[in-house]
Parts: sequence; C-alpha cells; structure tokens
Amino acid sequence: MGKQRFRPQESGAARPEADCRTTMQPPQVQNTLQKILEATEDSKNILRQEIGKVSAELGLLQTGHRKLVEKVDNAEEELN
Repeated sequence: MGKQRFRPQESGAARPEADCRTTMQPPQVQNTLQKILEATEDSKNILRQEIGKVSAELGLLQTGHRKLVEKVDNAEEELN
C-alpha cells in the first residue's frame, strides 16, 4: 500500500481519499479483512449482550439495596 493523500473536508478535518476496505486488495487480504470485520461485529454483539446482563444485575442490586436501606430505616425508627 502506498501513501495515502489527505484532502480537507468541509469541517477542515483531513480524511483519507480511499477507505482500505474499498481499495483493490489481493483476495487473501480481502478475505482476512472480511474475517476481521465479522469477528469485530461478533465481539460487539457479545459485548452488547454482556452489558445487558450486567445492567439487569445492577438493577437487581439497586432494588435490593433500596429495600435493605428501607428496612434499616424502619428498624432505626422502631428503636427510637
């Protein structure tokens, strides 16, 4: 791959003229890039699922904590 030339965008930022996924590549390189992209998408989906699970667990912990705080508050009121 040669040097990439940059041209300014309207915002003034620079961007490459060609995306590496759309330039001509040998088939092996294209296949490797495709596998990397697919693995990246798979990883992102797995991470989204895990984030969902952790969020649900956090919600349960917050609910449990709130109930415990209420019980402690009630117990303190009964003692006073």
